[in-house]
Amino acid sequence: MKKKLFIAVSCLLTALVVLLFTGLFTFKITGDISIPYPIYDVATQFTDLRNWTNWHPGLRGRHPRDLLFSGDPEKVNSSVETTEGTRFTLTAVNSAGIVFKETTQGKTTYRSLIAYSDSMGRTSRVTGIRYAGAWEWLKEKMHPRNKISAELLGLKQFMEDPLAYYGFPIGIIPVTDTLILTRQAIVPAGEINRQFRQSDSDLVAYTEVNKLTGKPYRYVSRKDAGHGMISIAVGIPVNKRAPEAKGMEFLEMPAQGRLLAGRTSGGSARIKALFASMEKYMKDKGLKRVADPLEKYEYLPGQNLDSAHSVEVQIPIY
Repeated sequence: MKKKLFIAVSCLLTALVVLLFTGLFTFKITGDISIPYPIYDVATQFTDLRNWTNWHPGLRGRHPRDLLFSGDPEKVNSSVETTEGTRFTLTAVNSAGIVFKETTQGKTTYRSLIAYSDSMGRTSRVTGIRYAGAWEWLKEKMHPRNKISAELLGLKQFMEDPLAYYGFPIGIIPVTDTLILTRQAIVPAGEINRQFRQSDSDLVAYTEVNKLTGKPYRYVSRKDAGHGMISIAVGIPVNKRAPEAKGMEFLEMPAQGRLLAGRTSGGSARIKALFASMEKYMKDKGLKRVADPLEKYEYLPGQNLDSAHSVEVQIPIY
């Protein structure tokens, strides 16, 4: 009787092992990560294959010409293949998640990425799942390859790097210049640089007469005044107040205030692109502007504002 029972149990165990290791059962290897961006921005990075070169460990940094894209990169059955022969294919897609397969050296594995909205819509949680047979699952437990973790971490690192994600170094800094002497004027658009030179000359003369200590860099603010006119203000950080003269004003910045700062080199087109990226950054982070932006130039007066210079754009925020 015991022998029959032993044989029955052995057969049952053998059948179970065969079922498990022939792939008839699927196991899940999971990971998850929090990313401080709205779900739409996060999900777009993995539901569109064109964005995978931004963050995926197997594609990051590759030029599109070195990859073979097939089909609509946001639709089921679209794929991207590397020169080494690794292919990623979308097998299911919706606005917040995908299932995809990776085929390399004749071997195929399936994975999924799904984003969930968190923290009032400003933060997203991304869950990654790798579907594996019993043998693959066991190997992963014994010798983790961490493909899911690497993909999730790559996505997070890309989106949290302002230079990579927004195209510019952007961050929050404390106010450093709490008192700025400014001169404002409204001039035709073509006379901005002439007015800059004139205003700078007037500011320097004012600091000398009133014995103010100024700093070598300049702040500039520009706004459209309509009918082809531009409102321009030029500022010099100074150490104290003095009696205000015609056209001269003092701008006070709170010592505990915060600035969103971004840097670029180049002319007006690059500055415009930086402004757009900083506006998106503020929207993504839920920041509010409290005053007009300033452009900080660390160069000697008299140069053309629209030529290539290093400039730091500062936006007072709360």
